[in-house]
Amino acid sequence: MGALPRLPLGAHLPWKRAQPMTGQAFTAVALLLLVAVIGLLAGLWRSRRRLKTLEAVLEGTRDGVFETDRFGRVVWASRRASAMLGVREGVHPGTMVRTLFGATVTAVLEKDGPPSSDPVRGTAHCADGGWFPATVHRVAGPARVWILRDLSDEQELARLRAAEERSNTSRRFAGLGIWDWSIDSDTLFWSDEMFGLLGLRPGEMAPSRGRFLALIHPEDTARVSESEAACLDGRKAYDEDYRVVWRDGSVRWLRETANLVRDDTGQAVRMVGVVRDVTQEKEAENRVLRLALHDPLTGLPNRAAFEARLDQVMVRAREDQRQVALAFIDLDRFKPINDTFGHATGDRVLTIISHRLSEAVRPDDMVARVGGDEFVAVLAGCDNDAQALTVAGRLLEAIRSPIILDGVIHKVGASIGVSLHPKLAATREALVHSADLAMYAAKRGGSLRVRLFTPELAEDDARTA
Repeated sequence: MGALPRLPLGAHLPWKRAQPMTGQAFTAVALLLLVAVIGLLAGLWRSRRRLKTLEAVLEGTRDGVFETDRFGRVVWASRRASAMLGVREGVHPGTMVRTLFGATVTAVLEKDGPPSSDPVRGTAHCADGGWFPATVHRVAGPARVWILRDLSDEQELARLRAAEERSNTSRRFAGLGIWDWSIDSDTLFWSDEMFGLLGLRPGEMAPSRGRFLALIHPEDTARVSESEAACLDGRKAYDEDYRVVWRDGSVRWLRETANLVRDDTGQAVRMVGVVRDVTQEKEAENRVLRLALHDPLTGLPNRAAFEARLDQVMVRAREDQRQVALAFIDLDRFKPINDTFGHATGDRVLTIISHRLSEAVRPDDMVARVGGDEFVAVLAGCDNDAQALTVAGRLLEAIRSPIILDGVIHKVGASIGVSLHPKLAATREALVHSADLAMYAAKRGGSLRVRLFTPELAEDDARTA
C-alpha cells in the first residue's frame, strides 16, 4: 500500500473549518424552528381542549369515573364520582377503596388481572354513612379506570314499573277503565281499558269530551253532563250509571266515579275517573225487579206494579183534567178447565188470555194480573164513560174468542166492572173498590157483561154489608 500524500505546511483541510452561515440560511432555520414550536403549541392546545371536553362529558353524565392502582388505592376520581360518594372536597388520592365500597365491589377493585367485560353489582358507601346500590365497570385498556353507576333510580324505576304493571293487570282483571281530564287545556286521557268499555280499539281515536258524550245513550247524555257540572261546581260528588251505544248497535251499562284534583289555591285543575261495565249487574237487577213486579206465569205486571202505575196515572189525570178508567176483570168458566184438563192446561189458557188482553189495550194502558183468574186494566187518558166502555168491550171480545189447545176448544167468559177517577172515585182505594162492585154487578147479570159503576151500587153494597 502506498503512503498517503503529504500536504504542505500551512495548508487547510476542507473539514476543519465550516463555511460561515449566510443570512438566508439562518432565516430558514429560524422559520423551521418557529413552525415546529407553533405546531407543538397547537397540539398541546388541542389536547388540552379535548381533555376539557372529556372532563365536561364525564361530569355531565350520571356516572362517575375513577382510577385505582394495583394496591387498591384511588389514584384520581372525577367530581361526579366524588359527589356520588358524598365527598365534597373530592376523593383524595391514596384513599383505600375498601372504605368507599362494599365487600363485593372491593374484591374486584383490588383484584389484579385483565379487566372483565361485565359490570359488578354491589354497594357504594357515602361519607355521611349512607349507601346506595351501584355497579362498577372497568374500562378496557392498561389503566385501572372504572365507571361507577348509581342504581337507585333504576331500582326505583323498576319498582314503579312493577307496581304499574300490577295495577294494569288488576285493572284488566277487574275491567276498570281510567280517564284523566285536564280542565284548563281540555285534554283527555283514556286507558286502553277505557277504549274497550266504549266499544273502541285502543288508540283508535283521540279522546275528547265531545267524542265521549257522543257515545252516551241519547236519553242519558243530559243527566251525565249535569252531574259533571255539579261536581265541578262542588255541589255533589260524581257517581253515575249510564248507557253507551257501541258501533254495532249494542247497548252497555257503565258505572263511573270521579274526583276533582285541586291546586294549592283550591282551584279544580283535573278530574280523574274510574269506569267499569255493569251491564250484567243491570240485567240481574232488571230480572229481580221483573220478578218483584211481574207475574211469573203470564209475565204481566203484578198487584204491586199495578198499584204504583195507577197512582202515577191518577196524578197525571188530575193535572191534565182528564179521567182515568179502571176495568176489573174476573174470568168465568175457567175453573172447570182447571178441574177437567189440569193446571198445566189452565196455565196455558191464562197465558193466552193475558197476551190477548195486552194486545187489546192502547200503548199507554196497562193490564195486570192481580189474582188467580182476576185481571185489571188501567185505561189512561179517558175523556168520558163511553170511551172507557169501548176499551172494556174490546177486552171482553178478546177473552170470549175460543182457545184451541191440543185439539180441544175452550171457551172462557168474563165479567168486567169499570169505574173512573176522579169522576166516580177520589182515591186509589175507592177506584179499585168501585170497579170491583161494578164487576160483581156485571156477574150477577150474567157472563160476558160490562158494567159501569154508579153510586147506587155503593148504596146496595152498604145495605148488604
